[in-house]
Amino acid sequence: MQETREQQVQNRFLHFLQEFRTINPSTGQSFYYYHEEARIMRDNDRTTLNLDFTSCYSD
Repeated sequence: MQETREQQVQNRFLHFLQEFRTINPSTGQSFYYYHEEARIMRDNDRTTLNLDFTSCYSD
C-alpha cells in the first residue's frame, strides 16, 4: 500500500516527535510539540502538519 505524504513524514520523524509528545490537560488530546518553533501537530484530528523541514499542507 502506498503511504500518503503525511504518513511518510510522520514515520520519518516519529522517533523525534515522540520525545515531545504531551497531553493537552483541558481536552485530553495528545499533541506533538516541535521544540524549535513550538509548533503543534494535532495527533487525533490530523488537520495540518507544520514542520520547518517539510511543506505545510492539509489532507
